[in-house]
Amino acid sequence: MQPLPNRYMQTYGIRQHQWRKAKCEEVDCKNFQLGWSVTVDLATDLGQAQAHYIKFDSGRKYRVERTSETVATLIFEAGQQCFTEHKLPAGDPNYIIKRNGGSQVLRAENWLDDFENNQANLARIVERG
Repeated sequence: MQPLPNRYMQTYGIRQHQWRKAKCEEVDCKNFQLGWSVTVDLATDLGQAQAHYIKFDSGRKYRVERTSETVATLIFEAGQQCFTEHKLPAGDPNYIIKRNGGSQVLRAENWLDDFENNQANLARIVERG
């Protein structure tokens, strides 16, 4: 059996949501609900930078527990934003792009019917020869 010419070819692709930043309470964040801790090593440049940011720029409440002379664990109260960047879908839901020489946008819930109709049409063309 010969393959069908390219003019019968259709492809489907999913276009996903755009994303937006979200707050902890929007995403059911456990750190927000229960609190969390961060351990910093003040003997390193990274640890010093983290401690400086937390102390002077983060605006979060915490208490300090010293693990050693240079290592500290910062314990954050529940009910405040954690340091994780949360995201949620923004705008339109997912949709399907159908390409067959041009582009056509399909609602995600309609693509299966369109695909099945296309497959049935191709089967009829192949049967006819």
